[in-house]
Amino acid sequence: MENQFTTFKPKNNLVSKYVDYYYLEVNLENQSRKYLCFPHLNNAISIYSNHTPKNIHSPENIPTHEVTYDEDAGALQIFSPIRHDVFQVIQNGCIHRVVIIFKPLGIQQFFRDVDPSTISYSNLFTDSETNILLSTNDPEVLVNALDSFLLNRFEEYRNPITEATIEAIIQDGEDFKVEQCANEYIYTRVECINS
Repeated sequence: MENQFTTFKPKNNLVSKYVDYYYLEVNLENQSRKYLCFPHLNNAISIYSNHTPKNIHSPENIPTHEVTYDEDAGALQIFSPIRHDVFQVIQNGCIHRVVIIFKPLGIQQFFRDVDPSTISYSNLFTDSETNILLSTNDPEVLVNALDSFLLNRFEEYRNPITEATIEAIIQDGEDFKVEQCANEYIYTRVECINS
């Protein structure tokens, strides 16, 4: 395999309503890399080949998620939720991962058992699915497999108040007003903030 970083979009129209994009990262020369992840509106699932996880606290008191290459380890799946705080990632050894970036409320269309409040290491995809995803660097093969695996799990999730509130926040940006949202959708300030 060669080093590469490639982003690509879902081809399936239904999947593309809920998935922003996919990416493949292969870095065989990586020794150790450290970076910060900032709050944003998307959830992600990262599928690493042959990695083990460790949660630590850095000297700066920033929550840190460390993954280390181990050729004897299996695939590692990490769910990263929408978050309020910065966290740090440390990647040790070579990197080979496939990542799915979901739009707001997108992951709920495919996975109902994820805790939306915490980073977790869980087997969202089967071993045979992760083997397929991690056996190729071809974006065409990956997008077809990812679209298919997600379509097989699709179960529509609807929450009109939350959907409308998210849309208003995205559209209005810095001009978003909780009171205007509450008046428009006829619920209290507490309901608007908690949705």
